[in-house]
Amino acid sequence: MYQSSSDGMRKMDKMALCLMFLCANLFAFNAANPGYEDTDDDNGGHSTEFRPMGYEWNIAELEYGPDMLKKIYSLSKKRSAFPIGIRAIGKKGEKVEFDAEFYKFYKALPEVLKTLQARLESVLNDNGIIGVVTGRIKSLSSLSTKMEKDGITDYRKITDIVGARVTFQTIDDILKFKKAYVEAFNNTVNEIRCYGICGPAIGSVDQREKIYWPWKSSGYRRLHFKVALPEVDTAGEVQMGTPYMTLWADWEHDVVYKGPARFTENENVKKYAQRLAKYYMMLDDIRNEMLPSCPQILQESLKESDSSLNECLFWNDLRTNM
Repeated sequence: MYQSSSDGMRKMDKMALCLMFLCANLFAFNAANPGYEDTDDDNGGHSTEFRPMGYEWNIAELEYGPDMLKKIYSLSKKRSAFPIGIRAIGKKGEKVEFDAEFYKFYKALPEVLKTLQARLESVLNDNGIIGVVTGRIKSLSSLSTKMEKDGITDYRKITDIVGARVTFQTIDDILKFKKAYVEAFNNTVNEIRCYGICGPAIGSVDQREKIYWPWKSSGYRRLHFKVALPEVDTAGEVQMGTPYMTLWADWEHDVVYKGPARFTENENVKKYAQRLAKYYMMLDDIRNEMLPSCPQILQESLKESDSSLNECLFWNDLRTNM
C-alpha cells in the first residue's frame, strides 16, 4: 500500500517524540535515583548465619559473656550515648544497670524473631506463595564490630540485629510477596530497599522505597525491608531473594567482604564480582520466564500429604535452606 511522504514524516516525528520522552525520563530517573550509596557493605550476611523456622536460640551461642559485654559497654560509654534506662555516666552501679538492660534486650530477641517469622509465613500462606523462611540474631562479637566500624553508640540503632530471610523460586514471587506484605503490615515497614529487584523504575510513589539498579555497587541483589520492632524499641531487617542471589552473596561474603585486603581493594576482583552478579541475574531472568506450572496430580498430593516434602518445588537443583 502506498504511503505518502507526509505520513512517513508524521511517523518519524512520533518516533522522535518517543525517544525524547524516553531520554527525559531516563535523565529524571538518574537525577532522582543517583545510585544510592549504601554504607552497609555486609550484603545481608552469610546463609550459614540463618536458622530455620522454630529454631531455639540460646544466649550462649550468641557469644553473650563478660568480655563482650564489657566491649559493648565501652563502645557506648566512650561516646556518652546509652540506651533508654541507663543513668548518666560516672554514677556508681552504672555498669551493672547497663548489663541488666542489655540482657533484657537480648533475651527478648528470640521471641521477637519468632513473631516476625510467623508474620512472614502468614503472608506466604494467605497468598499462596512458596517461600522458605529463615532467621538470624547477631552475635555480640558481630554487634560490637559493627558498632565500632560505623561509630554507632546505641546498639538499638543497628537495624539488623534481628533479621529474617525469605527465599523464593522467582523474582515474580518476590514482587508478589512485597505487594502482599506491604498491604498487610504497611504500618510496620519503615524502609524498602530494592537491590536489582524492582527494575529501573522512574521514581517511586512510595517515599520509603530506594531503588538500586541493576544492583548494589558490589553486585548484591535482594529486596530489603526495615521493619519496626516496638517490643524492643528497635528495627529489624527482612531480606527477600532467590537461591541464585544467595549463591552470589555467600561467595562475595567469603572471598571479598571477609577476604584479605588485597582482594577487597582490587579493582579486577570488584569487576569480576559484578560479572558474576550479571551471570546470576541472567539465570534468575531465565528461571522467571520458564517456571513450569505444577501438574494437578502433584498439587493434590501436596494437599493430602503430611510430609515436609513439597512436590511442586522447582528449585530442587539448589539448596532450599538459603
